[in-house]
Order: sequence, then structure tokens, then C-alpha cells
Amino acid sequence: MYAHISSKSNNARLLVTDPSGQDLSGDEPSNDFEGELPASGDYRVSINWIRDTPTRYTLELTVR
Repeated sequence: MYAHISSKSNNARLLVTDPSGQDLSGDEPSNDFEGELPASGDYRVSINWIRDTPTRYTLELTVR
């Protein structure tokens, strides 16, 4: 799966969790995620703001 988020203010970050709730995003907040999904099931892609102000964003998501 590939996911990328962009925003004018650059304050939106991705959080990807697997069906068991384990974070697949890594230790640092990021605009990008790329990796193999280790199991079948429902994955969650969450958008978090790193500042208190919500922002408009564009999310690109590809699953193969």
C-alpha cells in the first residue's frame, strides 16, 4: 500500500494501523507510508494534525 498526504500548511500526518490495531507508520509522524500489508482485514488510515489548526488536505492512496 502507498499513501501520501499533502496540505498547504504542511501540518497533516498519516497514521496507518493494521487489523489488530498495531501502528504500521513508524516512530516519526510522516506524510508518506509505503509497505506491504502483512495480513488480510480492515486497515485504518487516520489523518492527524501536528498543530491545533485543522487544515484542508489531499490524500493519495494506492492498494495493489
